[in-house]
Amino acid sequence: MTPKIMYPQKSYEFQMKHMKSSNLVISMMADMMPSVRKFLNEPVTVMEVLPPLMGIIQPTLRPVNTQLYSAREKENLAQLVRIMIAYNMTYHQEKSLEGQYNYVIDPNVDEIVRFPEMKQHRQLTYGAKQLIAREIELEKLRRSEAFRMGGNSSCNTGSGELDKGPKPLVAIPNHKQRLHAKPVQPVPEKPVKDFFGRVVRIKSPEKKQKKEPEKNNVLATDIWFHFKEGFSNAVRRNVRVKDLQ
Repeated sequence: MTPKIMYPQKSYEFQMKHMKSSNLVISMMADMMPSVRKFLNEPVTVMEVLPPLMGIIQPTLRPVNTQLYSAREKENLAQLVRIMIAYNMTYHQEKSLEGQYNYVIDPNVDEIVRFPEMKQHRQLTYGAKQLIAREIELEKLRRSEAFRMGGNSSCNTGSGELDKGPKPLVAIPNHKQRLHAKPVQPVPEKPVKDFFGRVVRIKSPEKKQKKEPEKNNVLATDIWFHFKEGFSNAVRRNVRVKDLQ
């Protein structure tokens, strides 16, 4: 009986996993901010950046409206949004095989730094991930709008500039300043009052003109003229210059 030969398959499986992980890291680094991308490469990102980064981007968020957040909580949320935009990360909704919807980090670098056999770390709730994804989209819209309007906003913030607040306004030199016309605002009309403080209603001149007959109209008089176009040769005759002397 011919023995059945089993070829090794683990090598191929690990090779496919390595290619998948490499593609995830490359897609993540493709659209990173230049101020962050210039300090990273693929080995450094996998071994030194991603493990602590996955814990940083999962803070404790209260499941309440953002309007009820304190100033510190709002600043922590804004800091989280800036970090995820700088590293080209966000959350998007996916439907599982069981038919349930969940928000998954994109690109899914969580598979690279966390192994299924080990104890899983704390995960954000569905509402927290939805809130973070919405804030990231709003911040991207603000930056694109500021860039289109000529502003600099905070688009160039990187890993070394994430803790900085809004940049101070730069004074424009006198020789570059331009004069702008001051908008003229209409002066509100004050009501006319009598001695006792009562409002006096004044008839507008437009109403008076409407009531008065139109005197400038020719047809409104007793004498009127009617003009006809053309001419007639019956009254024409030749006149010499000497006859006019």
